[in-house]
Amino acid sequence: MLKGESDKKADADNEAWRRRISADWYAPPLTAGDVRPLRLIQGIERIVPWAGLDYWVPEGSFGPRRLADRDSVLNAAGAAGRLPLIGNKDARKKDGKRAITISHIPRMDPESAVKLKFSVWLPPEPDIVERAADLAAAMGTAMDAFWGTITPGGAAGTIVNQRMLDSPGPERPPPGLPPLALPERLDPFHVPYFFGWVNYWSKETAERIGFPDPARHAELLERARRLENGAWVVQLTNEPLDIYFRPFLYGWGSYIPPEEPRDQSNPAHLRALARAYEVLPAIGGRDLPPVPMLPPRSYPEQPPTLQAQWYAPHLTPRDGRLLRVVQEIERILPWADIRYDPARHAELLDRSRKLENGAWVVQLTDEPLHISFRPVLWSGGKILEPDEPRDRSNPEHKRVLARAYELLPAIGGRDKLAQPHAQP
Repeated sequence: MLKGESDKKADADNEAWRRRISADWYAPPLTAGDVRPLRLIQGIERIVPWAGLDYWVPEGSFGPRRLADRDSVLNAAGAAGRLPLIGNKDARKKDGKRAITISHIPRMDPESAVKLKFSVWLPPEPDIVERAADLAAAMGTAMDAFWGTITPGGAAGTIVNQRMLDSPGPERPPPGLPPLALPERLDPFHVPYFFGWVNYWSKETAERIGFPDPARHAELLERARRLENGAWVVQLTNEPLDIYFRPFLYGWGSYIPPEEPRDQSNPAHLRALARAYEVLPAIGGRDLPPVPMLPPRSYPEQPPTLQAQWYAPHLTPRDGRLLRVVQEIERILPWADIRYDPARHAELLDRSRKLENGAWVVQLTDEPLHISFRPVLWSGGKILEPDEPRDRSNPEHKRVLARAYELLPAIGGRDKLAQPHAQP
């Protein structure tokens, strides 16, 4: 299939993401007067002199701002309970090929009171790749981390798909790799959820997973070293881990494989990762009893469908072309017409009007629709309800919206559902 310019750009963006390096860390929570954030930044700058991590990227901002007193900001992070979004001058620039950012998003880290999770994003520059093990040692030691990994984005995305959910699918686990337990089944501090390209394990973590065993771990020890604090840094391959499977698409109740070959991994790297799981089964909970899997989810069978794609000039104000398309379809296929039912839709017709072109404008409520639910969090195998009441909706507005779906089941495809989705 010939690719257009947008497809080529998407491929280039995907390749850049696959090569970009992610360092994910799990460490003790921040406390008032904590000096670890400053030690972390200084450790990175010692290994990568050009890093220049004295820029702050405010949330919602499209560019970094230079900090007048970076050290004070970092030393205050403990009292705030979160790491500020620190980066270099290339951070979040469109062409920021050498961007480095330290990211900690509290709302995505519900266990931050007992365990801090944060990420450091690094460009695949030659000096960073060459000294990845040194970076792991510096960052892990600076943060007194339980464990951490440094992995290219493409491999990291594949490794995450090793986690087995409650129902099997074609992407879990990726071919050639073993299934892993969900994090809530593991020791929350000293059992790594997965392997990475470069792995940092604290002294306690190494003891918990049974590393090193010279008889079983000879291959891993070839690229491993023990640090002064008793931690271990273990690198799986000389080059960045090159493991990537193109994702499936999902449509009409079935998984659609990609057009190009799905497995784009380096075979030697895939074998090295699989072998590492084999000799250290504690990582990812492979030494735990298996959890019974639910049968694959069933979806209503969809009829064969034809799809028509068209490429035309952009629409302009008062453009009548879409209306003409609809009219032509209805002329050729009279049954395609969607008519309203005055008897059933009396409530909707109160705030509706038909336009000259035959279209309808339907307003559900006089005031803007006010329906809002505070999100729940998932942690340790439990759903955590928010501190404040979850439902903050206008009860009348919620009733009106539910009634509208009841009267028009075609909207959202409710008339095609075999049965309602099961509630958790």
